[in-house]
Amino acid sequence: MFQFPFCALGLVLVPIYVKLKTAKTSLVSKLCRVDWVGGFFFIGGLTSFLVGISWAGIQFEWKSAQAITPMIIGVVGVTIAIIWEIYGAQEPFLRPSLFCSVSALATYACALFQGFIVRLSSPKPALNASLTPKRGSSSFARFTTFPSISPPSDFNTPRSRA
Repeated sequence: MFQFPFCALGLVLVPIYVKLKTAKTSLVSKLCRVDWVGGFFFIGGLTSFLVGISWAGIQFEWKSAQAITPMIIGVVGVTIAIIWEIYGAQEPFLRPSLFCSVSALATYACALFQGFIVRLSSPKPALNASLTPKRGSSSFARFTTFPSISPPSDFNTPRSRA
């Protein structure tokens, strides 16, 4: 919650003070420079991996093939993307220079550990066991049903107008 003022400050100050010079080229030449193969494997792999992570333990058992298969496909996809970025891409979007600087690696490590610290230090909500979705329930109902929060008892009774 306390990060919103800093985000707003950055949203205002970055466009004012950061001036990047780019070459004036056509849209077609810009689209030709995009690493479509690496992007496809990287985004597809990460999406598949995250789908497997989100399914595991909620819709399927952690040990089930329905949870493990997307995670394995995701790891393979990201691995192919990294190999492509190193050896095949003419203009990679994951440049090796992003990982060669000590300060960049320290920043990545700090971001990773900050995520762990925030997750471990946040208060755990008291979840009701009935929040676990039932097989066959719709995905919309799965994400919008909160049985531990109920409306007041007079919620459906009509109120008299004075």
